[in-house]
Amino acid sequence: MPFEPALYAGFIAIAAIAILSPGPDTVLILRHTIHSGWRTGAATVAGVQIGLVAHGLAAAFGLSFLITSIPSALGIIAILGAIYLIFLAIQQLRGVLILNDQSKLKPEGRLTKISALRSAFITNLLNPKVIMLFVALMPGFISTEHSPIWLQFTIFAATILIINTAFQASLVIVANQARKLLLHHIAQKTISFITAIIFIGFAVLLIHQHAFASVNL
Repeated sequence: MPFEPALYAGFIAIAAIAILSPGPDTVLILRHTIHSGWRTGAATVAGVQIGLVAHGLAAAFGLSFLITSIPSALGIIAILGAIYLIFLAIQQLRGVLILNDQSKLKPEGRLTKISALRSAFITNLLNPKVIMLFVALMPGFISTEHSPIWLQFTIFAATILIINTAFQASLVIVANQARKLLLHHIAQKTISFITAIIFIGFAVLLIHQHAFASVNL
């Protein structure tokens, strides 16, 4: 074993708790799946995982450590992430207005897989919570007495990726099963409105927890 089994088990438990806590990625996956089907939901999951790979590479090369050591840098990322979430919220509210006029509902208006993947990637990339997951959580389980640090880091990052993929794939399955019940335009309007409110809530939380904190420091 490249590290102690007990240490790895502890990491899995903490990583699972962090991953299972709801975030913008979760909302995006559920919304895209309900709106456009499981294939679009799967593309959204893929976008999130690409974002995680990018975070893993950044952390491995020290970029994330540099970002978190400079409070203003993390604050800027938080602001960018909040702006993007607000943009997504506006898109959802526009969807509510479109649903008020059924004549505007056309097949070509459905979300494309590329758009779903791109929005999920950007949302994950600009999420300070994910940066902290790689920077604050993983180093605490690294042991210099065992295998090379890069190998331990790779295994931990792969573990996060596997747990996250399994969890989010299950979200797609559940959302797709419920999709027929939620495709009515009234349900879609309600989901879009709630999604927009949640995105705005996450945006405010990002700014409060990271942007304001970096200014106070």
